[in-house]
Amino acid sequence: MIKTKILLIEEEAATRRVLLEGLSTKGHEVFAACDGVEGLRFLREVGPDIVLTDITGPKMGGTAFLGHIKDIDPEAKIIVMADDGSKDGAIEVLREGAIDYLRKPVNFWELHETIEKVTGSRNNEINREFVLEESKRIVMGNQIDQIWGVVNQLLICASNICGKAKTQGLGLGLYEIIINAIEHGNLAITFEEKCHAIESNTYEKLIKARLSNPVYSSRTVTIDYQMVPGELHFVVIDEGGGFDWRNPPCLDPSSSLLSPCGRGLLLARMYLDRLEFNDKGNIVHLVKFGSQHEEKDEEKGEGKKRQY
Repeated sequence: MIKTKILLIEEEAATRRVLLEGLSTKGHEVFAACDGVEGLRFLREVGPDIVLTDITGPKMGGTAFLGHIKDIDPEAKIIVMADDGSKDGAIEVLREGAIDYLRKPVNFWELHETIEKVTGSRNNEINREFVLEESKRIVMGNQIDQIWGVVNQLLICASNICGKAKTQGLGLGLYEIIINAIEHGNLAITFEEKCHAIESNTYEKLIKARLSNPVYSSRTVTIDYQMVPGELHFVVIDEGGGFDWRNPPCLDPSSSLLSPCGRGLLLARMYLDRLEFNDKGNIVHLVKFGSQHEEKDEEKGEGKKRQY
């Protein structure tokens, strides 16, 4: 767990206290604000690494509050919290600049996992503008804590194509695809098993149990990457049994984005321009177009079949 500076904005005092204590126990430096006005003041004064905020309180102003944050810090990494009544706005919130969306009451495993993903992405130093084309293959084991290291290696030059801001989202999309390849592919953890493990706080135990079985632990994930003018291509291959990508467990974006389970494909489809699975479902081809790319991909996010 990377220790980081977090700005917490929450109007409800009891919830604010619980979140403050939970984040502090992980060693994070937390600045707690009781409303949006105080939150924006802290934002200017302390320059947090992450803004964790509710937007549904009477003084918060909904999604417009995200614009106020971005006006002060255009590169702010915002995690939004909201109750069930705001779940239909999950996609809108992400499009307005939030990097993730959590359902209240917040699940602490999910919160810490989200913070780790966001802070992991900041280690990606991108300063390779002279590279015009490149390709590489990475074959990795099933160590989830090593995924960001792999993602950062893949995205060293990605900003040459899609810009620094979009590279951040691209990294999160890749992370979700790779963790799915490990969990649901190589380790054969079902959607139901993961949800139950998270709810019962036995997720780490489940992962360790699968890794102790040589049938699963010997499997690898292969990522083939290619950068060509105007496009980034990634092919992620796991050694699992595949899945029915035409009918994934969660189809409703408004509910899946609020759940610690099932959000991977939805987030990946938001941050990438094309996802294409093979018939079996253990190979996925991901495409990110450059900022100036003129092609309009009519099948964006539809998971069109591709032969490999």
